[in-house]
Amino acid sequence: MTEETLRHDTTGLAGLTPQRASEIRASLTEEGKVPEDLVLGFNSEDPQIQTVSVIQIRTILQKPAPPEALQAVLDTGLVPAVVSLLDSEDTCLQFEAAWIVTNLAAGTPQQTEQVIDAGAIPKLIILSASPNADVAENAVWALGNVLGHSVRLRDRVEEEGGVVALVKLVDRGEPSFEKVQRRAVWAIFNYLDPWEEGKLPITRIKHVLPCLVGYIQETPVNETNMEFLEYAVEGLDRIGDHGLQRTDFIATGVVPRLLKILADSSSSLALQQEVLTCLGYLVSGSEDDTDLAINAGLLNNRGDLSPSEATQPVIDTGLIPAIVVSFLDSEHTSLQGEAARIMMNITCGTTQQTEQVIDAGAIPRLIILSESPDADIADNAAWALGNVLGDSARLRDRVGDRGVAALVKLVDRGDPSLEKVQRTAVQGIFYYLKSWPGDTLSVKKIKRVLPCLARYIQETPVNEASMESIEYAVRALDRAGDQGLPRKSLIATGLVPRLVKLLADSSSSIALQKNVLDCLGDLVRGSEDETDVAVDAGLLSELLVALETKNGDLCRLALWNASNVAAGSHSQVCALLDSGLLKPVVRVLMEDQESTICRRHACWTISNLAKEVSGDAKVAQALIEGRCVEALSAALLIPDPKTKERAVIGITRVLEWNPPQGLEANKSPLTILRSASGPQNLRAVRDSRDIVVDLLEFD
Repeated sequence: MTEETLRHDTTGLAGLTPQRASEIRASLTEEGKVPEDLVLGFNSEDPQIQTVSVIQIRTILQKPAPPEALQAVLDTGLVPAVVSLLDSEDTCLQFEAAWIVTNLAAGTPQQTEQVIDAGAIPKLIILSASPNADVAENAVWALGNVLGHSVRLRDRVEEEGGVVALVKLVDRGEPSFEKVQRRAVWAIFNYLDPWEEGKLPITRIKHVLPCLVGYIQETPVNETNMEFLEYAVEGLDRIGDHGLQRTDFIATGVVPRLLKILADSSSSLALQQEVLTCLGYLVSGSEDDTDLAINAGLLNNRGDLSPSEATQPVIDTGLIPAIVVSFLDSEHTSLQGEAARIMMNITCGTTQQTEQVIDAGAIPRLIILSESPDADIADNAAWALGNVLGDSARLRDRVGDRGVAALVKLVDRGDPSLEKVQRTAVQGIFYYLKSWPGDTLSVKKIKRVLPCLARYIQETPVNEASMESIEYAVRALDRAGDQGLPRKSLIATGLVPRLVKLLADSSSSIALQKNVLDCLGDLVRGSEDETDVAVDAGLLSELLVALETKNGDLCRLALWNASNVAAGSHSQVCALLDSGLLKPVVRVLMEDQESTICRRHACWTISNLAKEVSGDAKVAQALIEGRCVEALSAALLIPDPKTKERAVIGITRVLEWNPPQGLEANKSPLTILRSASGPQNLRAVRDSRDIVVDLLEFD
């Protein structure tokens, strides 16, 4: 967070005691005005009187100052005079004036503007290079306060050369000016505040990177430097927020130093946390970036791997890296959280990177952290476990049942304060169920995760927050089926009616509806009894709704479901016809604007329905009245061999029907086919040689 600070020393060069400072503050009148004698003294031609008045006005602004003190001083109209004193040849007046400006610049942006408009910035920049360390520090402090106020004030300081001056101060490195150097680091940290409305182009801040890196590299970790090392490291992280490429970050060579600071027992908790945050940014990048971080020793298990056992170049140089994994065991939740986040990011990388996480012994720790009452820590740990489980069959098996059981436990936890952890765990189980070539999970293992998925889908309301995780849960069911889970196992969960309700829920996303149709489509490919479960749950009426949408994927999946039901029993065919599905199916097949895949599924549906024609006049009549013959004839002209083949099969089946005596001639299938250019279309199919058509069958 940007720092805007008041100088708060209890004594200055004039040696004022705390008691005297309190007396001066108390001298503010009830109207909130600076006493007139101080204003007169400030403007006195007597140097001694003027100096005393300047010190007293500075004291009014000194911490702890009353809220009205800043405005009271501004209202005196003395700001231009204060700023002019920055040019004084008297070091004492320079010091006091810079101090006053520092504290005035800690006010509101409007108050700070008054100081800037008086011409303070160029004078402060000059004073920042003063040979007097106290004067220089005050000038830098004032610049830092201005930089931290707003994008506009930040840019004004930069335009006048303030940032370049600060960089030079950080690089100065004189022992007698260490406090100036430290304050310049803080000021640069303020400059790097990633304001949403004014992020800095990387070309403007790239020159800041080497000075921060140099400071971190060269500054020992001790009590005096601690706070400013924290600012410097967080400054690196802020540069990343402005868009610094991770490769540029790595090229500075600072990563091994960061890891050394992390391992330094004298490092503060805050410094360790900043380092972990910075490294977390680094390993959240590309696989190449992550490799470089790992090679710097980030994952070496407690530094006890020999150079022959480790591949990290930093280890080869003899540097004992800091150990991120050990922070997973930290008693400080902030360190646990950052370490878990790093594990999460690394396990998003290559299999080799992820395996190093396992080799470092992180999995047992991550399982423990997944049960943390801290939602962020538990969430990062669950993410990491899911990433490992979904990386490959080999790493999935290395984690074994422990990792999966941890995720199942999280899904079943049901704590409202940990809903995001529950959602992440659902996603992790989805990863676990991924199919790998030549490797299939046993049905026994799949059944261990099935109940928690079913409960989650049953109990979780459909809303924006939970939508994606419900999608993952339903997709996980589909993956379980692909892995060999029997359909009867899915039915046994009692989940089918809930899936149909999700399809009907107007708040369900298109993606969720597609996932449900995928899952139910596989179910109605099964036995008649299995298909009955979906039909009885109301699937067909919801397919009708899906077909009326303008979404091509929903249309395709609805038609796929319909074609599977149409291939079922006589009662299922009748149920489909009774649902009113036939009309939109015919419309899709006859509409040239529909996609080929949708028209193919529509043709399959009608062709499958036609198998019942010869045994049921009612079905035959429905198909004829529904213009299925015309639709099948039109399908012969679709430039898709599979559709043409199904159309020929469907026509063959329709023509097998023997119309009852007395049926009007123009309603017989053959007459309808002829009027719909069926023979010509069949010849066209034959001549195209897309499929083999024996026209004698239609003679």
